[in-house]
Amino acid sequence: MVMETCAPVKTAARQYGVRHNTLRDRVNGRLDSQTVMAGQGQLLSTEEKAKLVDHVKYMANLGNGSTITEVVAKATDYAVF
Repeated sequence: MVMETCAPVKTAARQYGVRHNTLRDRVNGRLDSQTVMAGQGQLLSTEEKAKLVDHVKYMANLGNGSTITEVVAKATDYAVF
């Protein structure tokens, strides 16, 4: 949008919910515009994510909802082992 319509970076960033610094870096060529994410890759595979979601849903159906801390601990278990 920014490059095609010359829209201001801050306006486009706000419209699409991205940080304006990130968008500016992509427009100026400091980040590859085709790269989806920078930094560390995914820690969990799609299968591991599905297992985690199933576990959280299962526990919720039993009446034992999980806290964020518990979900993060379970995700860490999947990522480490």
